[in-house]
Amino acid sequence: PHGTYALGQLPFMFTSPYNPLFQLFPFLKDKVHGTGASVVFYIPIVREMFLLAGHIVVSKGTLIRWLSKSHSVGIVVGGEAEVMVTRNNDDRLILRGRKGFIKLALSHGADLLPTYCFHNTDVFHINTTLLQGFRLWLKDNLKISIPVIYGWKGT
Repeated sequence: PHGTYALGQLPFMFTSPYNPLFQLFPFLKDKVHGTGASVVFYIPIVREMFLLAGHIVVSKGTLIRWLSKSHSVGIVVGGEAEVMVTRNNDDRLILRGRKGFIKLALSHGADLLPTYCFHNTDVFHINTTLLQGFRLWLKDNLKISIPVIYGWKGT
């Protein structure tokens, strides 16, 4: 699940050549890309961090471009909708109506490797009520989700 942050993508979070994963598996170098919502690429400094880490925008056009080059992409399917339903000690998935990534993979001959990060919702304490109406408005109108979290492992 997406959770407050897509922690399941951590192994591919830094898909640049400096990642130790690519030193162990050099054939993956420059072939695996993490993804991020398009809104992330409009935020100064955050955009540079994502680009430096080798991330790409998770849009249909961008995914087609990279899949047609035989690259692999990591997608956290739930997105901002999943962020908004995240609760501590409760893993929730939102998959209904999200089949486009499967069609895209099939049309480009890409393999699908489903992964699941257990207890992703236990990393931070999640406040679900603070500015909830405003946060839902942001999600619905601007496709932005802002989780209100604090503490590491709930501290």
